[in-house]
Amino acid sequence: MTGLPRFPAPRTWPLDPAPALRAVQTTAPITRVQIWDGSTPWLVSGYDEVRTLLRDPRLSAAPEHPGYPHSTPSRFMQRLSFLTMDAPEHTRQRRFVAKPFSAKRVEAMRPQIHELVHDLIDRLLAGPKPADLLEAFALPVPCTVICHLLGVPYEDHEFFSTSAKALIDPRATHEEAMAARQGLVDYIDRLLTAKRTDPARTCCRNWPTSRSPPATSPSTTPPSSAC
Repeated sequence: MTGLPRFPAPRTWPLDPAPALRAVQTTAPITRVQIWDGSTPWLVSGYDEVRTLLRDPRLSAAPEHPGYPHSTPSRFMQRLSFLTMDAPEHTRQRRFVAKPFSAKRVEAMRPQIHELVHDLIDRLLAGPKPADLLEAFALPVPCTVICHLLGVPYEDHEFFSTSAKALIDPRATHEEAMAARQGLVDYIDRLLTAKRTDPARTCCRNWPTSRSPPATSPSTTPPSSAC
């Protein structure tokens, strides 16, 4: 196909959606677009249309599915975690690791998150101008919170943040993204091994230290379509 809009479309202002995206939301909430590799997946931008499709079991989140539209050349979504699995396997693995992410557990972290955010804002105000909001605030907040939530040693948070950033970098090659992913996998494996050897260690305090139970009813039929 030719003449299709490119996705992602360039923005005229970094805090607003691209004008081309705004236009198709109004005129064609479901439309074909062309992405970086020349393929032409469907772009769904209408609110009601997105809600309907997210409830449709015929759509797949699995990157291995034929026609999956990888957003970058790194194809970092491959084998990412249960985030890129379909039910019932997604549901089973999500349930197994859900405890640290309960509403009660997250709410208990509010004071620490509040302190973290204010500290980073103070550093921004006292630091050089202009500041890089992504490097100074938007990246360290979620990475530090996730490290605390999962019990990752604080002294390792810089490695954790750097690896996570490299994994999703749109400029990274497939090899670079997979190397970053493998580095995280190896690091987490070492933490879990240490926890199993010495359960009194504070690292990984909220992680299950046994393996996920085997699936009881694996699905052998892939979904029939993917966006």
